[in-house]
Amino acid sequence: MNANSYKKLILFLIILPLFAAVILPFFVILKIAFIPEGLNKSNHENLVIWEPSKNYDTICSHDAPNLVQKSVETQHGKYESFSWDSQPANSYIHWIHTYCQNILDFKNITIKLNSSVPELILTLKDIHGNKTSCSVNIKKTNSWIKINFPLKNFDFSKVDKTNIEHLIISVNSRKSGRLMVKKIYCCYRPFTISNFKEVLSTAFFSRYFFNSALIAIVIMLTNILFSTMAGFAFAFGTFPLRKTLFAATLVMIMIPVQVLMIPTFIIIQNLGWLNTYKALIIPFMISPINIFLMKQYISKIPRDYAEAALVNGASYFQIFFKIILPMCKPALAVVAINTFVTSWNSFLYPFILTNTAEMRTLPVGLALYIGLYDVDWAHLMAASSLSAIPVMLVFLCFQKQIIEGMLYGADYKT
Repeated sequence: MNANSYKKLILFLIILPLFAAVILPFFVILKIAFIPEGLNKSNHENLVIWEPSKNYDTICSHDAPNLVQKSVETQHGKYESFSWDSQPANSYIHWIHTYCQNILDFKNITIKLNSSVPELILTLKDIHGNKTSCSVNIKKTNSWIKINFPLKNFDFSKVDKTNIEHLIISVNSRKSGRLMVKKIYCCYRPFTISNFKEVLSTAFFSRYFFNSALIAIVIMLTNILFSTMAGFAFAFGTFPLRKTLFAATLVMIMIPVQVLMIPTFIIIQNLGWLNTYKALIIPFMISPINIFLMKQYISKIPRDYAEAALVNGASYFQIFFKIILPMCKPALAVVAINTFVTSWNSFLYPFILTNTAEMRTLPVGLALYIGLYDVDWAHLMAASSLSAIPVMLVFLCFQKQIIEGMLYGADYKT
């Protein structure tokens, strides 16, 4: 291995942990967003439906005259025991457990039991009274076993999977037998997209998304126009107090936005703009940092273009829109992506300038989403993932121009 290879290896080893540190948070967000709600708080990736150590609403319905039901406690734990003698033809035993649950995020229902019956039937009944059943054959054994009922084997065409009300265990047996149940639980799916579906359909998310998109796009377009016009004026214009105004612009960059928060709020309140799009758009239609960036970029453009156009009778507006603006595409891309991302992620001003759900933006909606759902991490991360998509799309569309804009200090090429 030569010296150049060693340098590349060392560089790779330096960059790898930095890359991992950047990517890891995004990986955690996506991981939580795609796992079922409640999986993080579950034990052994399952949700216990019934166990004898707790009080549950259960009913035993049967026409077996000799059925004996009792709760048994041993040194190995508690269980519910059912035993019966020979039964008449078509006799039945139903153990009905109230089970109000959305089962979209589960892959199967498991019953831990000890039984002598050859077949067990599990029935799910929704709040509308619709039912679906699945049967499983059981091998005779004297030990505790786990019987799985895969939910894919149930016919849910007429059953509401989001509102299952009862779980019914049924036994049809003419012979004497026994059934001992120790635990019933649901196993979570390792992967689900239901979090995204529920986020899109609840909690005003679509309204938050629309507000953020509208506000960010309008602010981005107005900043592109007004910041470029101001930068052009500072770069090529000659007017009184030009240097003083540009110095004031630089001073504005140094002032934290929190200092301007109260004056901005008072002005907007006096204008009667609170909780309107005007309050969220007009104060941010131009930014000092964007004016500075465009002025510096336009200063790199040779003045010969503007002077030649003036000699040929072009106005300043014609020079700006037909010559300067097309030459500023790399810098405009930087202004666009920075302004869009800043506006899209803005939390402080939308939080204090709005007071209804109809006017809130995504960052404010996500912050209130935590309190509304008691830190439901699965849905919160799903909403956060969806909110990151527009920013990623903007960057992917304009990455070439953004990189060029970042290198605007190099010699200008015509």
